[in-house]
Amino acid sequence: MEERLIDKDDPRKIRIVTQGGETDAVDGLLEETETTEDALLDLPEDYDEDLVGLTPAMLEERLLERERARAARKAACEKLVEEGDALEQAGDRTAAEEAYLQATLEDPESAAAHGKLWRLRTKEFTDTAAFYEGEAAEEFSTAPDAVKQEILDHMREMLENERKKFTEEAAPLRATVSQKMQERREAFGAHRRYMRTRFLICLAAVLLFAVGCAIAASYIVRVQGAVALVLTIVFGAIALIALGVMLFFARKLFVAGRLCKANEKLSSTPDGAALSALEHKLSALSLIFGDPSPERSE
Repeated sequence: MEERLIDKDDPRKIRIVTQGGETDAVDGLLEETETTEDALLDLPEDYDEDLVGLTPAMLEERLLERERARAARKAACEKLVEEGDALEQAGDRTAAEEAYLQATLEDPESAAAHGKLWRLRTKEFTDTAAFYEGEAAEEFSTAPDAVKQEILDHMREMLENERKKFTEEAAPLRATVSQKMQERREAFGAHRRYMRTRFLICLAAVLLFAVGCAIAASYIVRVQGAVALVLTIVFGAIALIALGVMLFFARKLFVAGRLCKANEKLSSTPDGAALSALEHKLSALSLIFGDPSPERSE
């Protein structure tokens, strides 16, 4: 009988335990047989739990499949790089950049693909705008270390100057935007509370007069005269009016809630939008320079 266990000392290794003999039932419990063979299998860097529990033949076949897939991706990457080179020589830099990008997706470890991609994006290491577009900074942070070092060797001074500039511009904006946001938060909050109070008053009135209308209606056939009928009509009319007013305040309350929510977004004002853009660029630069995140520093 063969059992496969993850090695305690190195989780990237599988311990194969071969047991001999039989197990006998003693007082409802099973006695484990002694181990007769103990072996370790080294797993590749891309180890995952899918490899646990496979027989040696199945494990070898699975690893071969992964190696073939890796080789196919590498070949596809090299082909895309060649296509990008041809497109770049033909003067189509946009198509060449797309080819290099696809090459990095095929083989994220390809230094050639990453290097040529960022050389085009930065216009021969003279333009930093590409770092701030979309998730480009995150893509850069996952590039091979050699590529990142090469690019930073060419552009470190420019990027550091920009970080200093953005930090100086963001500092006064943070104080201004925070103060104005707090002022609007108080005003919008008071307005929302005002609308909520009137909405609840109208809701209570609707329920109260609806109940009164129902009670009065129940006496129409029990008592003589038109008093019950008149009260039913009056209470019903007031309930309908209160319902209309309640719907009016419900709409106002909804708008007040949206204003409060929008106020929490930096992009809700011109200064806030400018600060948001600066914060995005500073975050991108932190990724580019490999600054530790708050989680890591803890």
